[in-house]
Amino acid sequence: KGADFAPELTYEGSRVKREWLVNFLKTPDVLRPLLKQMPRFNMSDEEIEVVADYINLVLVDDHVLAKEDLGEITSDDVEIGKKIYNEKGCKACHQIGMEGGAVGPNLSAAGDRLTPEYIYMHLKDPQKWGSSNVAPNYSLKDEEITYLAKYLSDLRVKKVGFLWKNTN
Repeated sequence: KGADFAPELTYEGSRVKREWLVNFLKTPDVLRPLLKQMPRFNMSDEEIEVVADYINLVLVDDHVLAKEDLGEITSDDVEIGKKIYNEKGCKACHQIGMEGGAVGPNLSAAGDRLTPEYIYMHLKDPQKWGSSNVAPNYSLKDEEITYLAKYLSDLRVKKVGFLWKNTN
């Protein structure tokens, strides 16, 4: 339970990569421009490590952790995934680089932030992953989901070149 404006954290340990989580807890950044942002709690490095460990060990969904690896991500896979992303109109709500909407989370660095397994499972059943989720379920085929997941997993700060909190 939590406030209505905060994202659902029940499965956050399955959703985000630990390295990204630690950096986010140190300096929270804007993920959803139209919603209130997480405050800075000025935690010590030790406290952040404890919180990150808790999230990664407890706030998980076994179905996400059990999902098979997406396999190698090739440039052809990324191009096919990008085409599906554009055809389905995802950029009406999501921003990548300087293009797209602000209703959904910015996906410019989705590959830095989200686990490939979570991306796959989210695309398979968007409404399962939180009450604040308004993403439509397009009933995508598994092959389309795999291509989309590979495309989104390939989006990284250095590749997109978008001004995004770079933790390196």
